[in-house]
Amino acid sequence: MVAAGLPSTIEEVEGHRRWSGYASVRGPRWARMSLLTVCLLGLQMTWSIEMSYAFPYLLTMGVSKALMSLVFVAGPLSGLVVQPVIGVFADRSKSRWGRRRPFMLAGCMISIGSLLLLGFTRNFVSILVDASTQLGQSVTVIFATVSIYFLDFSINAVQAMDRALLVDTLPASEQELGNAWAARLMGLGGVLGFFMGYMDLVAWFPFLGRTQLQVLVVIGSIILLGTHILTAVCVTEKVLVDDTDDGSRAGLFRNMGDIWRNIQTLPPRIRRICIIQFFNWISWFPILFYSSEWVGEIYTRTQVTKGRSPDDPEILSEAMRIGSEALFWQAVVVLITMILLPALLVYAEDAFASRTAMSERPATWPSSWLPIRVLRVITLPYLWAICHLLFAVMMFLTFITHSVWEASCILAVLGIPYAVTSWAPFSLLGEAIQAEVEAVVGEEVFALQDREMPGAVGSSAERTALISSTDEDEGIDLPQMNMHSGKPDQELPSTGALDIGTEVAHVERPRKSNHLSEKAGIMLVGCYLTSQGIHNIFVVIPQFLVNGLSAIVFALLASHQAALHDRTEDALNVRTNDTVTIVPVTPTAQDVDSIGVILRCVSLP
Repeated sequence: MVAAGLPSTIEEVEGHRRWSGYASVRGPRWARMSLLTVCLLGLQMTWSIEMSYAFPYLLTMGVSKALMSLVFVAGPLSGLVVQPVIGVFADRSKSRWGRRRPFMLAGCMISIGSLLLLGFTRNFVSILVDASTQLGQSVTVIFATVSIYFLDFSINAVQAMDRALLVDTLPASEQELGNAWAARLMGLGGVLGFFMGYMDLVAWFPFLGRTQLQVLVVIGSIILLGTHILTAVCVTEKVLVDDTDDGSRAGLFRNMGDIWRNIQTLPPRIRRICIIQFFNWISWFPILFYSSEWVGEIYTRTQVTKGRSPDDPEILSEAMRIGSEALFWQAVVVLITMILLPALLVYAEDAFASRTAMSERPATWPSSWLPIRVLRVITLPYLWAICHLLFAVMMFLTFITHSVWEASCILAVLGIPYAVTSWAPFSLLGEAIQAEVEAVVGEEVFALQDREMPGAVGSSAERTALISSTDEDEGIDLPQMNMHSGKPDQELPSTGALDIGTEVAHVERPRKSNHLSEKAGIMLVGCYLTSQGIHNIFVVIPQFLVNGLSAIVFALLASHQAALHDRTEDALNVRTNDTVTIVPVTPTAQDVDSIGVILRCVSLP
C-alpha cells in the first residue's frame, strides 16, 4: 500500500515555491498506474461520443456542412486557448485539495452538462419554446452548437489536468511507464466508446432515453464522472503553500511570448518534428471528425439505391450506428498497434545488436534470417515515415470506395498510422529535448570540474575541442534516448568516469552532483513544457486551416449540387400529350461525395 500524504506535517521548498505534503497514489502497488490513469479511459470515451455522433446529429437538425466546419473550430480553439489558460490558473492554485484535481472535477461537471445538453437538446428547448416551430428549430441548433463548444472547452481542460496530474505524481523514472498506461487506457476507452455507439442501446437501456445518442451520453457521463472520482480519491497531491516567483505570476501572456521567442530559436531536430506535425494534422483532422459521417453517407446512398427513402428516420439511425461501428474497428486496430509496435521495435533493436556483434546473445529466429538492412530501418522515425505513405495511399483509395465494407476497411487500416502518430512524435520530441538538456548539463559538469578540480582533465577549451572533434565520429558516452524503444541506452558510470573520444579520465564525482541531477530534471521539465507548447501550436493551427478549407469546399459542392438537381428536375419534367410525366430522382444517391473530396485534398500535404 502507498500511504496518503500528510500535508499539514511535511513541507519542502523548491526554488521560489513552498510545498506541503507529497504526491502519492493510494492502493496496492500493482494497481497504482491503473488508478492514476483510469481517468483517461472516461476522457477518451467522451471524445469518441463526439467524434462519432456530433457531426451527423447536427446534420439531422438542418445544419449545413459548411456551417458545421465553423462549429467544429471549437476543438482547435480550445486546444490553443483553454489548455494554456487552465494550466496557468492550476499552476497558481493553493487549494488544499491540490492544483489539478479541483480543476479536473470541475471540468468533468461542465463536460457532463454539455453532454446531456447535446443529447437532450430538443427536450431542453421544449421547456422554453415549441421545438416544432421554425423558432424552436433555430433555438435547438443554437443550443446544440453551444453544447459542443462547452464540451470541447471543458474536455480539453480535463485532459490537460489529467496529463498534468500524471506528471506531478510520478517520479521521472516512472514517467515513461505512466504514459504507456495512459496510452493503453485511452485506447481501451476509444474501443468501449465506439462499441457502445454501435450497439442498439435503446433496446438495452430504454429507461435512459428514447434515442441512441441520449442513452449514449447518459452512460458516457456516468463513466466520465466515475473514473475521475476514482482517480481523485486515490491520488494525493502536493499543496502549493507559497509562490514568490515573479515569472509564475507573469501569467499567460508572458508564457505566450516565451513560446514565440522559442519558436524562432528551435533546435533543428525539434523544428523538423514540428513542421512534419503541421502538415500531418492538416491530413488527420478531417479523419477524426468527418469519417463517421462519411461512412454513414455511403450507407445511406446504398440504401436509397435499393428503394428506401432518404428521409426515413430508421436510415439515419442505422447510418449513425454503422459509422460508429467503422470507428470501433479503427479503435481496435489502434489499441493492438499500440501494444504490439513498441515490442516490435525493442525486438528489432535486440536483433540488430545480436547480428552486428554488439550483444553476447545469439541471434534467434526470425531475426537470424532477416537482412541487416531490414533490421536497421525498423526504427521509430522510419515507421513514422512509412505510416505517412500508408495514410496517403488509403486516402487515394477513397476514389474507388463505394460500399460500407470498403470504407470501414480504409478506416481500420488508418488505425495503424493513427497509433504511430499518437506516439512517435511525442517520443521523438522527448528524445530531442533530452539531447538538448544533456548538452547543457554536460557543459555545466565540465564547468563545475574546472572550479573544483582545475587540473583534473585539462582545460575547458581542450575538452570542448575534444568533444567537437569526436562527437560526429565516436560520440560522447552520455545518457541518450534510443530511437527504437525510447529508453536510456546507458547511464553515466557511478565512478564518475567520463569517456571523451578515445581517452577516459577517471575523476571523483563532484560533491554537487545531486544538485546537477536535480537541475537537469528541472531543465528537462522546463524544456519539455516549452517545446510541448510550441508543438501544440503546430498541431492546432493546421486544424483552423482545414476547417476553413472544409467550409469552402462544402459550400462550393453544395451550390453545385443544388444547381445540378434543379437542371435535372427541369430535364425530367417531360410533356407528353399535355401530360407531365415526372421521373422520380433520388438526389441523395447522386450527391457528390463532399467528405471524400476533403479527404483526398488533405492527403496531398
